[in-house]
Amino acid sequence: MKLLSKNKLVMQALVGEVEEDPDGVDKICVGMNQNPIINFKDGTKVIFSWEELCKMAVDFKEKEEAEVQE
Repeated sequence: MKLLSKNKLVMQALVGEVEEDPDGVDKICVGMNQNPIINFKDGTKVIFSWEELCKMAVDFKEKEEAEVQE
């Protein structure tokens, strides 16, 4: 993951706007290299690699499956 300030310009394509989010997320985009970018309402951005995003999904899946088995 990489945090970018609100002053950093990044070419990106809109995937979708977040309508109701208590954590300040504004929209989700993809960059020119197709990496996911989370844009916050304060103008900052977090860029993910696909590997990081997949790892987070695997961790979440394993946690959810473990909770179901309990």
